[in-house]
Amino acid sequence: MDTKDLLSITGSLTTILQFLAGIPICRDIWRKGSTDGISGLPFLAGVLGCSLWFRYSLILQDQTMCLVNLIGLILQVCYVLIYLLYPSTQKATFHRQLGTILAILFGVIYYCSIEPKVDIAKFRLGVICCLTTLFFCASPLASLRDVIRMKNTAPLPFPLILLTALVTGQWYLYGVCIGDSVVQLPNLIGCMIATFQLSLFLVYPRTPAVKPHGDCIDPVVLECRKKIKPSDSAYQRTLLKKFQAPIYKNVQFCIFCQKTDYGWMFMCFFFRVIISTQWF
Repeated sequence: MDTKDLLSITGSLTTILQFLAGIPICRDIWRKGSTDGISGLPFLAGVLGCSLWFRYSLILQDQTMCLVNLIGLILQVCYVLIYLLYPSTQKATFHRQLGTILAILFGVIYYCSIEPKVDIAKFRLGVICCLTTLFFCASPLASLRDVIRMKNTAPLPFPLILLTALVTGQWYLYGVCIGDSVVQLPNLIGCMIATFQLSLFLVYPRTPAVKPHGDCIDPVVLECRKKIKPSDSAYQRTLLKKFQAPIYKNVQFCIFCQKTDYGWMFMCFFFRVIISTQWF
């Protein structure tokens, strides 16, 4: 067994394990009987990322990447369907986000099917895959300010960061083996970001500071408390009450999207710029 085969096996296993991070969230949704306080955007982001990379792997004719992203796509679609089955006060917003994701996917797939030059389609699709992956990998840095200000790493999910470092590191090496810079670049940067976040655990303690009355001073909770008003929706009140839900602990991307709306705004702006350029 050569290095490429070894990396294809280990990288596939760790990536699939990372895709399974949505199961605890779906379990919480099932227990609560609703999706209030839980964002479905990470699931949609997973559908987008797996779909783009699956289409790229088809052009690349790489069986390992095809299999991994196909499994990830199936899991993410299942998560989305579970999210749709349960009631939520944010259902209309989720439907708009779902429509946007589907429009982007259909547009990209249609372009790849009509582009007569395969090399051009491969390059342009690779650029989109790189940028979306870099955005998803960099989104946890939104918590960096809180970590430094509070001098503890409580807002950071250590298991997922460690798994991200392993996954991106292995896929970077796999990209080196197959000689594909599109696979190398985003995974190298993602691995560096995850490694930097891991280094924070050596600098700051894991246990958050606690007030004498036992009142948690998690930065996410403090930020929510500043904004909560009696007239706010049930979703916002639930967000405050359920601040320790697995969505904050297990899905880094959702931390970014829950705290601000900039994640979704940036994604829409990014694809608007891509579509308006000469690439399409």
